[in-house]
Amino acid sequence: MTVPLDHGDPGGRTITVARSRLKATNTRRRIGSLLVNPGGPGGPGLGIGLTVRPA
Repeated sequence: MTVPLDHGDPGGRTITVARSRLKATNTRRRIGSLLVNPGGPGGPGLGIGLTVRPA
């Protein structure tokens, strides 16, 4: 996904970040998307969704 490099300048330069996706298990109760940022610097955060709901 493409995001602003500087959140203070949302129309400025952008970067592309990786993301992982878990589809809703019940599409009738789906309420939207959740983006998480585990902080950093550190290890990759792509697997953090699996700590909430195992695949």
